[in-house]
Amino acid sequence: MTIYTLAYRLHETQAELLEKERNPIEVWTECVNRIDSRFMTLIGHRDDPAGYIDSICAQYIEDCISANIEHHVCALESMQSSLFRYQDEILTLEGVGAVFNGSDKVLSKVKQLLGWVEEIYGVALFSSQEFRELFKKREFEYQKV
Repeated sequence: MTIYTLAYRLHETQAELLEKERNPIEVWTECVNRIDSRFMTLIGHRDDPAGYIDSICAQYIEDCISANIEHHVCALESMQSSLFRYQDEILTLEGVGAVFNGSDKVLSKVKQLLGWVEEIYGVALFSSQEFRELFKKREFEYQKV
């Protein structure tokens, strides 16, 4: 074992101790904020979920590969799952309050976008022609908002 390995392990141990000494609510709030940041990165740092889905649709119309849409579904499902876990921890520690309500706002954005992406994914799996028609006629739910 080298000195660098020992120094790294010591640093890791210190970081773990510092993490344990932090207020648990702050830790979970930070986790929620990271998910919100990932969400904003996913939709392109613009508060325009419809534009994000339009780009997914345009890509599907061009290549007809539904697996590309599935990738977006999986990313959003992962965010949603993490947020559910974080909310459970927040509820256990603090109950319903400002921190929980803040996490719920992030969860609502993720759930809404996930529902819209799941809808277009379902149609893409069924028929590329049907997908094109619904997109052109603006009949997807996200296009009605």
